[in-house]
Amino acid sequence: MATATTPRAVIFRNGDFYNNVPLAASVNVPSGTVGALDSSGRAGPSSNATYNAIIGVVEEGADNTSGAAGAQVCQIRRNITCTFENSSTAAVTTAHIGLTAKWEDNQTVCAPATASLPAGGKILSVSATDGVEIYFP
Repeated sequence: MATATTPRAVIFRNGDFYNNVPLAASVNVPSGTVGALDSSGRAGPSSNATYNAIIGVVEEGADNTSGAAGAQVCQIRRNITCTFENSSTAAVTTAHIGLTAKWEDNQTVCAPATASLPAGGKILSVSATDGVEIYFP
């Protein structure tokens, strides 16, 4: 393709979102939970077996429990900091600040050394009252 010499019409989108992420079949992805994808790029609830690519926080969730893959979409926000629940079995501590978070489920962060769980987001702070603050680049 030749170098452009005249203005081009382009589509601008907010760069802080993964827009219209298709949901996997038979899943519910509520807003405010961690955004996780399977190997096909479909969103679902975070789990070590299937939805293990953590990419952000679900801004607009969707219920696709009765639908086929891709029948519903969600919006996942990145470049954001949010707080989540701390694990009761493998708790995040201040020693974990700056490390990549591991995810017990779609709302619970656990210690980074926890094997075989999905990883994503950086641990910024830990509070007994507020939970674990995570940054999603």
